[in-house]
Amino acid sequence: MININDFLPGYTEDLYKELGTIGNENTSYTVLELLSDTNDIENEGSNGGLALIKTENGVSELLIADNSIFPLPNFIPDNIVQKIESLLEPEIKDIAVVWSAKLPPISLEVLNNIQQEIAKLLTINEKIHYVAQECVDKLISKNIPYTNNGRLACAWAVNYVVKIALGRNLGGDLGTAVMIQKLEQSSRYQEISQSEATAGTIIISPTTQGRIGHVGVVGNQNQIYSNSSAAAMWKQNHTLVSWSNYYGVKQRLSVRFFNIINE
Repeated sequence: MININDFLPGYTEDLYKELGTIGNENTSYTVLELLSDTNDIENEGSNGGLALIKTENGVSELLIADNSIFPLPNFIPDNIVQKIESLLEPEIKDIAVVWSAKLPPISLEVLNNIQQEIAKLLTINEKIHYVAQECVDKLISKNIPYTNNGRLACAWAVNYVVKIALGRNLGGDLGTAVMIQKLEQSSRYQEISQSEATAGTIIISPTTQGRIGHVGVVGNQNQIYSNSSAAAMWKQNHTLVSWSNYYGVKQRLSVRFFNIINE
């Protein structure tokens, strides 16, 4: 039995559960669900996440702990990857379906209206902010693969909003730990201070050492839009104060701001 506190100190038994172990007596992979604390952030609840632990010849190591563990590392054998995928999403076998029109997360009518309006806007931030506003209660994440019915879909949702606004997403797949690397490494993005943030700025508190983070879009009057774990839907569900208090103070994560400087 794996003790998660060996890897992620502070996780009590009520905040994680083992979803399954795949492999053999020599090498196995254990998937853990990191549960939300539903009492936090004005009853919205913090994002949960997933962790993947590899045990080889009795020695365990944490491979991933983030909002999602997908896509899985290339070194994991294909047959194990398939079994892990089936464990979490038995009806879907291909991560590419995340961006597929086969599971439309927003109605085509709403999408067409948004695209007509953003064509009239001049700046990148204006476009992102407009889409973020228009997607409230309309962008549904519950059918997105590998997000636990939308509860772990914050990175996916921001990527989708940005893709509608600009034609391509931020990158980083489904996890904030990967997304922050994309934001740091590409000349497409510029990190700014909180005082410089405007409507349309990306706010991110990336997962660090197993403390699960979140990502959203800044709005007017210190509002923040992001995926709601409770509703599996895009919401105006945070403010800069509530975000900083939870992710910055309680979770001890960085709170960072990025503008997209070219489409």
